[in-house]
Amino acid sequence: MAVEVYQDSLATEIVAVESVSLDPSSSESLRCYPHLALRSTQEVREITFDTLVLENEFLRTVFVPALGGRILSIVHKGSGLEVLRPPRRLTPEPGGRRGVHLPVGIECRVGDAPESMARVSALMEEAEDESAAGAIWIASSTGPLSYHIRYELEPESATISAEARVFNRSWRPQPYAFSILVHGFEQASSWLAWSGSEGVAVSPEEPLWQIDDQRGLTLERAAGAQLMPHQIDSFRFEICPFVGVPQPLHAGVAGVLSLDGGRLRLCAFKRSAAAKVLLLCNGETLEAAVDLDPAGPLDLDLGGRQPSSVVVLTADRQETLRWEAHGPSIGNDLGRPTPDSVPESYLRAVSLHEEGKDAAQELAQHPLHLGTRSATLALQGVHFLRSGLPEAAAQAFEDALLYNAEDHLAWWMRAVSVRLAAGVGEERPELLNAHYLAPLEPALRAEGFLAQGAASSEPSPLVEPLRDQPENFIVVACLLLEMGQIPDAMRWLDEALRHEDLLMLRYLLAYTYLQTGRMEIEAADQMSRAALMPLAPPFPWRPVEAEALRALSARYPSDERLALLSRLARDSVEKGRG
Repeated sequence: MAVEVYQDSLATEIVAVESVSLDPSSSESLRCYPHLALRSTQEVREITFDTLVLENEFLRTVFVPALGGRILSIVHKGSGLEVLRPPRRLTPEPGGRRGVHLPVGIECRVGDAPESMARVSALMEEAEDESAAGAIWIASSTGPLSYHIRYELEPESATISAEARVFNRSWRPQPYAFSILVHGFEQASSWLAWSGSEGVAVSPEEPLWQIDDQRGLTLERAAGAQLMPHQIDSFRFEICPFVGVPQPLHAGVAGVLSLDGGRLRLCAFKRSAAAKVLLLCNGETLEAAVDLDPAGPLDLDLGGRQPSSVVVLTADRQETLRWEAHGPSIGNDLGRPTPDSVPESYLRAVSLHEEGKDAAQELAQHPLHLGTRSATLALQGVHFLRSGLPEAAAQAFEDALLYNAEDHLAWWMRAVSVRLAAGVGEERPELLNAHYLAPLEPALRAEGFLAQGAASSEPSPLVEPLRDQPENFIVVACLLLEMGQIPDAMRWLDEALRHEDLLMLRYLLAYTYLQTGRMEIEAADQMSRAALMPLAPPFPWRPVEAEALRALSARYPSDERLALLSRLARDSVEKGRG
């Protein structure tokens, strides 16, 4: 069976939550700013989630973009068992950054991600033919740390392979941790979580993870570390469902193993004909030829023997699993990483940049520190764009990419520079590179729209997918304004408002009009429209938003709500500076 990737839906019950109104006088209300705190209403509602499904002969895996992109269900088709099964009623519990979290399914978090109960962006990647893999991408770009996770399923495999890329899209170092949380099982140990004889193994490619198996299963990577400006952390892991293996001991490439009641049970992850199982029992090596099949577990009667070591080999003698009774412990003694230091001269340059001031001199004098070298060159490119020098900007971005070719925003900014310098449209290799690295980056859709030339009076279908996370419209506007691209920003904001009428989009458009020096009537119109809108998220926190609100407050000093948002944005920027 070929891998199928398709849309579906899931009807269930959920205990509803509601947002707590923003109260600027309450420290508790501001605890999770720029997000609103959540609380349970105790009201049970029926809800139907849109889902994405990744399916082959062995597994059916269900993703829910509206719940942070978590995996909510995994069916082991050979046995017909739903290994990962959502409860009949989804019940949020107290905890987490926003006051409420939902401990169901398998979720990935960057830090204490507020998106864990919010919609994220998603993309289906269909298999090209019957022998190819299919994939689902889950991504979010609305915070200082953005991420892309690609979940892949091959035709002959019963494991979901994931590749994650976490990117610091800001110009400052950011606190960082990545967690995989496995909910809904009765027991957990090391990389395994299970109930009865069914469960899930999570197998990272690298052993650089902290493991907490006391309350479910949580794997945490890089806790206490920080990502440097425009730095990427990329890594792989596998999610491996299993059945028919009570009290599992170990997971390897071959499958999950248990030794219980004089029997060896092995749930295979891939077909392997003429494989061999080697057992070390009382100094004697025993060998059994077996055919491994993910459709059902292998069950061997050991005749009362208790092996001290088990090894599984393929037909060509490649080792795919090794268990030893007194093997090394896993994971929990790795210590905490020491954050890298950042030169004060670099941070001073960033502060000037965030305030809309010229930081070119400071950047030119900044020593090429290893951790900030590519970011310094990219930031120089941004200042060249602000100064109307797209050719120099393109060269600066090219230099930055020599030191960090995985910076998809630098590829995008170079593509913008090339368009401005030479009028080149769609066919730019920079955009292809950026798309390969981060296909759900909202700036790429924006550049596709801006490169089309004259705008239409109708909403662009190219831009429409950004409505999955409306804050993406603000993300792009801030990037364009940061680079000083007022005409592009004006056109983008006009288009964005055709899709989502957000308070910050109105304020940013008013600010953009004022930047032209000749559109005060249009700016006043946007301010009037904003005054009629409720005080609702997304709330401002980015340096560009803070600078825009500061300028608008100076121009409209009697607007109390504007002054409030300006103060909140400024405080958020100052908090980010540490």
